[in-house]
Amino acid sequence: MYSSLFMETEGAIVMVIATVVYAFFAKYRQLAVYVFAAGLLLSFVPGWYSAANHTWLAAWMLVPAVLFASWWKETVYTNYIRYTLGLVMIIAAVQKLIAQTYLDGSYIAWLSNYGSTTERAFSFVCSNTGSEVCIWYLFIGAAALLWQVVAGILILVGVKHFIFIACEVSFLLTVGLYADEMNFQVLNIALLCMAFQFGMSRWIAVVCIILLHIDLIGISEIIDFFYYGFFI
Repeated sequence: MYSSLFMETEGAIVMVIATVVYAFFAKYRQLAVYVFAAGLLLSFVPGWYSAANHTWLAAWMLVPAVLFASWWKETVYTNYIRYTLGLVMIIAAVQKLIAQTYLDGSYIAWLSNYGSTTERAFSFVCSNTGSEVCIWYLFIGAAALLWQVVAGILILVGVKHFIFIACEVSFLLTVGLYADEMNFQVLNIALLCMAFQFGMSRWIAVVCIILLHIDLIGISEIIDFFYYGFFI
């Protein structure tokens, strides 16, 4: 456990240093990309076989940046990001369709009864006990699945209308809060910005940075701390 923690901490420190160098020292930007990629790959060392899906997604998307001197304006690279992101979203939706747990609402029902604090956010809409499904759980699961398919297709074809981008960013932030997995959604938002070659607006950047720090502790843990500490 301590070896794994040490390797992940070292990887995080390297990636932070690379990010700072990239942001403030243009002369060493390409070197910073190499260091960032090395730090990302280093995070696989403790147990690549059990790496989270967003860790693999980050590796697929970000490591190829070392092939381009100015990756942020290379059409080949940004198209690669866009196509991969769109395909991953559609494939994830197909996986959910095959499992059928979103379409029948059973997954939302299970989370509402047995999930973490944030995952029980929709428990108030149904009075059923156990893992029974009501119409609202079915609607929430189907709506999430439908949006994932629509967003994946729109990203693939290159639609970057403000309304779509605003809806997708809002959806990702909402899912991040609900699933208490904000680091994954911040990665998706950053990849969305890269795919369409536009900078992340300052207010979104500030929100993402704050939420990433909160994610280190866990949104559910913070809510539980204040709820049980001050109200019970």
